[in-house]
Amino acid sequence: MIVFIVSQGSNAFYMLQKIILGNVLAPDDFGAFDPLLSAMILASLPITITCHVAVKSISRLKELGRFDEMRTLISDLALLTLVGSFLVAGVVFGLSDFVLSRLALPRETYLYPMVGLFAFLWWEPFCFAVVRGLRDYRLMTLPYVLGPAIMFAI
Repeated sequence: MIVFIVSQGSNAFYMLQKIILGNVLAPDDFGAFDPLLSAMILASLPITITCHVAVKSISRLKELGRFDEMRTLISDLALLTLVGSFLVAGVVFGLSDFVLSRLALPRETYLYPMVGLFAFLWWEPFCFAVVRGLRDYRLMTLPYVLGPAIMFAI
């Protein structure tokens, strides 16, 4: 029940983020934000799928008391996330002129936030996987709350 409430709170935070951005950004900029967000979600699918599979393994290793293997799995997953986030950030940086010109967004304003968001969306599934795999539901609120907050701040 707690996980459900927290996840719905996260959805409410994302909705609030859209309302605030709708009031802060110009209509053209706000209209360009949704395709970027969709592209960010698609770019993070490989790590999201990998992390969903890893949750079961982390949980199983914890229950069996095989903590060394669990730590190795988490560190390998973190390394994969780090490499993937740098690769995605590099690709987005390389394609930024094309993407931003197609969306009619100024490069100097949106380049680094866009690259940061693409890279950040690789870390969010990793955090979820570790917290869910360890079954520490008190910590589960952190990714749900910090994820939207960091995206809004960037």
